[in-house]
Amino acid sequence: IGLKIQARPFELELGTTVSPKDSQEVRTFELTDKEMKSFLELSFITKPESLEIAPNEFVTFSSPATPASLTTVGRFHFNRAEPGNLLIKALPDFKKMGLPFMPLNIEQAMALDVLLDPTIDCVILEAKAGTGKTFLTMMAAMHMKEKKAYQRVLVTKPTVYMGHNNPGALPGSIDEKYSEWMKPYLDNISRLMSAGKN
Repeated sequence: IGLKIQARPFELELGTTVSPKDSQEVRTFELTDKEMKSFLELSFITKPESLEIAPNEFVTFSSPATPASLTTVGRFHFNRAEPGNLLIKALPDFKKMGLPFMPLNIEQAMALDVLLDPTIDCVILEAKAGTGKTFLTMMAAMHMKEKKAYQRVLVTKPTVYMGHNNPGALPGSIDEKYSEWMKPYLDNISRLMSAGKN
């Protein structure tokens, strides 16, 4: 899943809620008022035949009486084991999941939705620096491990250097050379663990 997340400076706070900002990357599909009522009440809808959508793609629904918003966003949950089960499910209620932080916008909510889905083997988040990719990924991984969905979490990062900071030329042991490479992950883990204690 590739999401283009808008960059913006922010300071995460406990209990921050998602803003209902519509995304230009997510298509809007018109439902009837009856279909929309069903989607909002049940948190899912059977994929309309006229909707061309890829597995795990997001769509924002609207109807004559209900404009597109965060609560009308759904993801096509395609299950290879049940190919006839064509459901588009609403984003989960992240507050009920016990996460230490909430997504700040619709793109982060969509990213968190796929990151927390154990049926998705690989998620690729592509966005500018400062959009929360590392933070959301670490939070989802720690949450899934805590819920026993994963036995362990492995963190990898390509060792591609920029500019004149070739780590091979830096003094110190291999751990000292690569400590800066792991700093974003360690900082996020520290922040998430301290939030979990509060």
